[in-house]
Amino acid sequence: MSTEAKSLTGILEDLWDGGNATGLDGWIGPGRGAGEVDDQAIWNRDRDVEKALAAVTLAGSQVLVEVADERGRQTAKWGQQDHPNGTGPAKLPMPYGSGSWSAAVAAERLKLITECSAQVGLCTWLHILREEVFEAFAEDDPAKLRAELIQVAAVAVQWVEAIDRGKQ
Repeated sequence: MSTEAKSLTGILEDLWDGGNATGLDGWIGPGRGAGEVDDQAIWNRDRDVEKALAAVTLAGSQVLVEVADERGRQTAKWGQQDHPNGTGPAKLPMPYGSGSWSAAVAAERLKLITECSAQVGLCTWLHILREEVFEAFAEDDPAKLRAELIQVAAVAVQWVEAIDRGKQ
């Protein structure tokens, strides 16, 4: 069981023990009673916690765990980021004259553009996500492509978080 699942298990156990359910001492009602711990109550709690875990586990949750891990690495490396969106119907998602770039050339040039934009304080989420997407486009090795796509997902999540904070 992963650390995330154990953490969720602990939360569910606490909710079960402190809520309107049979406590571990057999007490029925809010909170715990004063009696001894009841083996059947423990079994009931464990069964209910496992059912709850199964109900909240998403298909493909390992991918979501990896995206969350990548978000953690991004925050550790860059801190909280709050860039302008850099989007809109009049915005050009690719720089002028880039129509014939290969994915590898585009990824390399977009990385440079993003770095230069950051150096002069003009970096936007469009710069960052576009760079990550083209790095993924440039990969033909499935393992490397997968890693790049996890980064794309993590940057997209980070952008949404910035929008929710009202910092774009």
